[in-house]
This record gives sequence, structure tokens and C-alpha cells, in this order.
Amino acid sequence: MKIPWYIGIIAAIIVLILGIVITVLNVSYLFKIDSFPTVIVPGENEVELEQPGDYTIFYEYEINQIDIGFFEMKSTHKYNYVIDKIKVSVIDLETRNEVKLRPQQNSTYSLNDVEASSLYDFTIESSGSFRIITSTENLPHNVIKLTVVHNFLGSILSVFVSIGITFLVTTILVAISIFIRLRSKKGQISK
Repeated sequence: MKIPWYIGIIAAIIVLILGIVITVLNVSYLFKIDSFPTVIVPGENEVELEQPGDYTIFYEYEINQIDIGFFEMKSTHKYNYVIDKIKVSVIDLETRNEVKLRPQQNSTYSLNDVEASSLYDFTIESSGSFRIITSTENLPHNVIKLTVVHNFLGSILSVFVSIGITFLVTTILVAISIFIRLRSKKGQISK
């Protein structure tokens, strides 16, 4: 039984649509950053972390942009070296143990008029309630905002992986279909 050449094209279109849907879902998770738990420095905040795994604590700061077409101006309300000026601890309320924080200053994000830089990573074994305690001596109070994001780097990586896999599988299916089509035409010509 011969498989028609256009089956590969149909499969490629289905794979492409599924890849786009998965990529959109991954990207939409990243754009929900404003719904992640936040902490105002200094203070104690109880947050519900719903999934076990890796979390990143980000320092958020506002940016103001003026764009007049030919001229763009940007001002940032940011404190430098915040990781040295803010003390942060995370306490598991069930076990009363302090969660180990790892300094991490490699990630940033920008969304609307807010930018953020990562300060710490931590890992939890199970979901639950946690208390985040923050203090500072050298910075004005109630202007520093920290955000806790689940698996930030993994989410970004999954976007790129889903795009790559979608592109690769779609390309392979189209190439196979073209090969089958050319082979069937060659067979018709030689008859």
C-alpha cells in the first residue's frame, strides 16, 4: 500500500499547529509574572508556593520610557548592588526550617514598565506556605519589591525547545513528502 505524498504535508501542518499552541502556552506563563507572589521590603509576607521545584527571587524596579518616534528616553528607578543591601530569608511554615538561598544574578525580565533582576534561587521539595522575611538598613522602606517566580529559566528554555522541535519535525515531514512526491513523479516519467 502506497502512502500518498500529501499525508506528510498534512502531518507537518498538524505538528506545526501543535508546536505553536505549546509555544503560546509556555509564553503565556511567562507573561503572568505580575500574578506571582510579591514581597515589599522590609517586612514579612506569607506566600503560597503551589509546586515543588526551583524558584527565583527577583528585584523589580520601574522604568519610564518616552518615545517620540525619532527620540527615545528611558529612566530607571533602580538601586545598584541590592543583593548586598537586602537580607532575605525563606521559612517553610510546615517544618519551620529555613530554605537555603543561592545567590543568582544572571536572569532579568522586562514587562511593560517593570524590569527585574534575579537575586536568589531556592528549591523546595513540596508545595505549601512559606514566610519570606526581608530587611534592609541602607535603602528607603516600601519602595523595594521582590517577586517569587517558579522555574523561570526552565520556562524560557521550554519555549526555545518547543520552537526548535516544531521547526525540526515540520521540516523533516515536508522534506519526506517532497521526496515521496518527486520519487512518484520520476516513476511516472520512466513508465
